[in-house]
Amino acid sequence: MNFKKITLTLVYSLFAFTLIAFLSYLKEEEYIDGDEVKNVCDAVRMLQVDDPRAFTASLGFLLLMPLLIACLSRKHRHVFLIVVTIALFFWWVWRFYGRLAVCL
Repeated sequence: MNFKKITLTLVYSLFAFTLIAFLSYLKEEEYIDGDEVKNVCDAVRMLQVDDPRAFTASLGFLLLMPLLIACLSRKHRHVFLIVVTIALFFWWVWRFYGRLAVCL
C-alpha cells in the first residue's frame, strides 16, 4: 500500500469518524448537566426522545461502504485498511446501538 492510499484512507476515515459522531448525536444530550441528568441513559429515561437512529444509522453505514468495498476487493486489500474499517465499524455500532443498549 503506497503513501497515497494510506493518506486517502486516513482522510476518509477521519471524515467518516466525525460524521458518524455528528449523526449519532441525540439532541437530548444537551441536557446532561451532571446533577439531575448525569448521562445519556438518564436523558433517554427522563426526556421524551425523538429517536432518529433508524435514518441516521443507515446514513452512517453508507459512509462505511467505500471502505468495506475496498476491503473486499483483492486489489486494494491491506492490513491497514482492514484495521481502520473494523475500527470504524465498531465505532458506528457503539455510537448508534451500544451506548443505549447498556442503559437497559
